[in-house]
This record gives sequence, C-alpha cells and structure tokens, in this order.
Amino acid sequence: MKRDTCIIVDPDSTGLHLAPALQKLGVLTVAGVSSNAPPLDLGSYDQLVDVGDGSCWPEALDPNRILRVVAGSDLGGPPADRLADSAGLSRKNDLTLTLARRDKWVMGEVLRNAGIPCARQALLVDMPSVERWITINPNLSVVLKPRKGIASDQVHLCHSDTEIRTAADALLGSKDFFGNDNTTLLVQEFLPGLEFMIDTVSLDGAHYVVGIWQSCRRRTGTVLPLYVDAVNPTSPTAQQVISYCHDVLDTLGVSNGPAHTEIMLVPNRGPVLIEMNARFHGSMDLDFACCVFGTDQVMETAQSIATQDWNGPKQVLQLKGFGRKIYLHSPVSGTANHVPDYSALEQLSSFHSIRNRILPKKEVRETVSLSTSPATLFLASDNEEEIIADTQKVRQLEVAIFNNIVME
Repeated sequence: MKRDTCIIVDPDSTGLHLAPALQKLGVLTVAGVSSNAPPLDLGSYDQLVDVGDGSCWPEALDPNRILRVVAGSDLGGPPADRLADSAGLSRKNDLTLTLARRDKWVMGEVLRNAGIPCARQALLVDMPSVERWITINPNLSVVLKPRKGIASDQVHLCHSDTEIRTAADALLGSKDFFGNDNTTLLVQEFLPGLEFMIDTVSLDGAHYVVGIWQSCRRRTGTVLPLYVDAVNPTSPTAQQVISYCHDVLDTLGVSNGPAHTEIMLVPNRGPVLIEMNARFHGSMDLDFACCVFGTDQVMETAQSIATQDWNGPKQVLQLKGFGRKIYLHSPVSGTANHVPDYSALEQLSSFHSIRNRILPKKEVRETVSLSTSPATLFLASDNEEEIIADTQKVRQLEVAIFNNIVME
C-alpha cells in the first residue's frame, strides 16, 4: 500500500502552512489533535483525528499509509514522536530524546553529558532551595524560566539576589504558557553576546539551513523581543554558528523535519545554546522568507516529505536582500474595540507585510514578551539604511496604533 499521508500534530502559527504546501505536492494531510490542542479549522486538512498524547495509535488511521509525522507546534512534538515510532517510520526523530527536545533542563543536561558547549544551569524546586542556591552563588546575573515555556513567556533576567528571589517567588506555583503548573524552575547563567536563530530542515540525519537571523531583544527584567534581521549565511560568523547548530541537532536526536534553534555567540567562548525547538520558526511570513533567502522552511519541509530525491534547497542559501521581522509592542492592556489600523505602517518604504493577532472584543495585553506581541511586521529592502530608518518610525507609530483600539 502506498504511503501517501502526512500527520501534522497540533498545527499552529507557521505550522498551519504545511498542509496546503503538501497538498500541492499530492500528499494527503491529517491534522492530529493532541490532548491539549486548541480548536482547529478542519478546512485545510483531508482529515482531523484525535491523537491524545500519541501513545495509542488512532483507529481512524492506517499506519501503512503514513508517510511522515510532523510537529506543527511545540505542543505537537512529543505526540508526533510517539506516533512516528508506532507507525514504524524510518524517517523520525529519536524517541528516547523526546523529553530533551521539549524540557529545557533536560536539553541542557543532554548537551553537557555529550560534551557540547552549553549554559551552566540548576533546577530549583521551592524557595528554600532558591535561598540555598543564592548562598552558594551570590550576586550572579542569571535567567529564570519555566522548563517547558515558549515565546519568552515568564522568562526573567535577574542581576541581583533580590531580583532572583522576586522572580522565583512569582514563577514557583504559577502556570506556564500552556497552563501547566510550574512546580520547578530553571536557572541558567546569563549569556552575553550576539543572539542567532537558525531555521533548518533535516532528512535522514542531514541538516539543511533555510534561514539564519540575528535577534535583538531588550534584556532587562523580562525578555522583550524587538526584531530579528536576516543574516548572510556565508559569513564566517554564520558558518561558526551553523556548525554548532548541527552538533546540537545531532545530540538532541533531530534527524527529520523542521527545527528552530536559538544560539548565543558568547565573546571568548563561542556558540552556546539558548534553546532548540523541533518545529517551524513561529509567526513567519513565508513570502518574506523567500524574498530574503530564496526559499522558506515550510516549502522545503514539504519537499523533503513528498520528493524522494530531495537533498536540500535547490540553490545554495544566500542573502538576496535585507529583511527585518519586527515584533510590535502594545503599551496598553484592555479589550480591543476594533482591528488596529496599520495603514501608517503600510506606507513605510520598506513595508513587506504584517501579521495581526488582534481581533475585536478580544483581550489586548501590554507587551512584555513575545507571547504578548499584538502583531509582527516584516520589512524588506535592498537598502539596509532604509530598514533602519523605517524601524525608528515604527516605534513612534505603534504607540498611537494600539492606544486607539482599546475600549475606554
């Protein structure tokens, strides 16, 4: 029987674009909905199936027809790994390392045990353990975060013992982005340097870079993303980071499918992992990615699934133009009266597109992390100075844009 179907588990954000890309290539698509998945529109899929946590094969599916199983989001990773293993697929990721690809504490320890450079870290379970850790490690700059958080949610940068106590007290006993209890917290050393994001597609253990970005964040208190810039993948710095990224993917058992890896290039030390996510680069405009790199992660993932002789992008990855992805910030919280008016941003000379997340009568939150950013703006140009100038205008315009949508 022909294997002609791909299961996409918990598709969200950029992962929503995989089904249409596969269907254009003649592959049937199943939306696998896990236990914790949000509501999903069936319209883009040939079938929708409840897959639970992936430990039991769904009766509605014939495993002999499954070509691949892909995580459509962070939530989809563990059930996708289990389903791929149950279907007996050769093209899958290492099931024994599933937790290491989702839990940041385990991720760091797996790298350390393999001799891969990684951040120094500790796992704290309650305030007494926090106090003991501070006594042994006084006056350090550290990062406190949930073990399975996403989108910089609840990530705290602390530069004093008092800040560590305050952040730990706020985290312990709270719930993470997905509603799970934070019964422990991860403390990692603060890593200075340049931050990079590497987008890859893997097949049979070979890793192909389809995008590389340099990230700019406000790194005081909470982690507030500002923007990411497309980077020349052939530069010596990019090649150094890419080589390290491949080592991380190998160590964490990523052999097939997309990954989005965040790495800090630390002075006098080299690349150090921030985190690896075995899913697509979130909130990405695929046309924008093609504009700056000539390809995109979803298209290459689809090709790797549908095409027998796929061995990476058809062309050597290169920077075709300057591109910046800007995370817009709302200065206010409240209920949206209407969709924001982005017409002033659309008039910018380097404007490419915008991805809005604000709907009428829905909550707007003051932006303190990636998860609370109300929209993503994409700028593209042959002139880097044009993008820099437009970015300054964006920061002036966004205040009025979001102030004007919140109900009195």
